[in-house]
This record gives sequence, C-alpha cells and structure tokens, in this order.
Amino acid sequence: AISYLLKYSGTKCNWIATATIRLSGVHQLTYWQRISEKLDVTADLQAMATPTRRDATATMGAKYELRAANFHTQLHSSRKISTWLEQ
Repeated sequence: AISYLLKYSGTKCNWIATATIRLSGVHQLTYWQRISEKLDVTADLQAMATPTRRDATATMGAKYELRAANFHTQLHSSRKISTWLEQ
C-alpha cells in the first residue's frame, strides 16, 4: 500500500504536526505541543473512508511532569477517560 507522510514542526521544536495519507483510505492527523517545561499536550485523529466503512476516532491527551513522577491523562472520542501516574 502506498502512503504519504507530511511532518511540520516549529522553529524551536516545541510543536510537531503530522499527516499520514494512505491510498487504502485510512488517514491520520497528529499534533504535539510542549506548553511548558513540565506540560505536553497531544491530539490524534484517525479516519477511515473505504467503500465498505466510514469511521473516525479522536484522542486528546496531556502529560504533566511532577518532581518524582509523570501524570498522564487521555480523553477518547468513545467517551473514555484514562489517567495514570508513572513513577
């Protein structure tokens, strides 16, 4: 299968956006940004457009660095919320 990838980033590398386009009909967009030294946010969109199926999912997340651990949280378009602490 043939795929095309596009990546674009800020001059200070504090954000990155990507797009993946596949001729099979599955596409993905991602975005990551460092808000501060301790906080990163991300978003992901996946879309499928084939003759037999059309579907899309989205996910947003954040990571906050504490002194001794990392706190992660994620919100999914299927109404799922995940939170975990990584030590």
